[in-house]
Amino acid sequence: MPSYWAQVKHTGYGQALRIAARDLFGIAEIDDKTIHDLAERVKADNTPGLYRRILQERCRIRVVVDHDFSERVSFPDDPLLRGLCILMLTLFNPMKSASVDEVARRSGMSIRTLDDLTAAIQKLIRDDIRKGAVGLKMMCMDFPPPSAKEAQSEFRQAISKSDPEREFPALARYLADKCFDVAAEADVPVAVHSGFWGDFRKIDPKFILTFGYRRPEVRFDLFHLGIPMAHDAAIIGKNMPNVTLNLCWCPIISQTLTARMLDELLDMAPLNKIIAFGGDYYCAVHKVYGHLVMAREAVASALARRVEAGDFDRAEALRIASMWLHDNPAQIYRV
Repeated sequence: MPSYWAQVKHTGYGQALRIAARDLFGIAEIDDKTIHDLAERVKADNTPGLYRRILQERCRIRVVVDHDFSERVSFPDDPLLRGLCILMLTLFNPMKSASVDEVARRSGMSIRTLDDLTAAIQKLIRDDIRKGAVGLKMMCMDFPPPSAKEAQSEFRQAISKSDPEREFPALARYLADKCFDVAAEADVPVAVHSGFWGDFRKIDPKFILTFGYRRPEVRFDLFHLGIPMAHDAAIIGKNMPNVTLNLCWCPIISQTLTARMLDELLDMAPLNKIIAFGGDYYCAVHKVYGHLVMAREAVASALARRVEAGDFDRAEALRIASMWLHDNPAQIYRV
């Protein structure tokens, strides 16, 4: 095995993998001597029922909310699998001429006007919600108040296809507001990816201030606690009534930071606004188990410090843990 593993084995990602290898396959350490055995055991475990065995039986997860509702078609008979409508991610990141063509293709509608485009997008979202999507998902982008006039101008340019690579921010802002209309109408949350990934300056959690206050009737679930701008996200969750704080991905970004922020959130935010775990894995379902162990440890660390300090007793700590890991996500996503 290349020396790369030695450099990353203690990162959050490495820890989650090591925990899964240890607890699920009995391999205490991953190295040149054990990696092939681990690979064979994982391959042998890749049989029908894998997700049920790991997520439901081992992790004791009751309901899975997938990042992409459209992926649910792979598991049509699983009542425990839900998902998010990601139309705002795929079309507004960024908005281009090709986006209009894609909406027309998906909706089966002819798009000649801005109203046509709006109706088609809203139809697609309503269709996903009717089929079981429990929310929408978007990037935490700068969405100041939309201008119908500017959107109309950009729409005409978009359908002219004069420059296929040109982006249309005013049109994206206008359509985002129309998507928020549907979220409010259906009372589903909008999951907002913020912080960690690539040039995180472009998805700063503070951008939610540009649209969250303007749309108080829409519920926003701010993902990843905005890491590395975690304190900004915490203040947002404290101050904005329609924003909840979702710590999905956080424990494997940094378990230490997650435990510290959960401790701080006890001071800063209402208990019912916090979700302490989400897997955020695209593949290798076994690692969800390792990540969940790390999330539980972070929750236990934050709450144990308060018990030891005499702030509350063990029973209250268990009540809070149940809220963060079960009750709050069930309530926020209506599952």
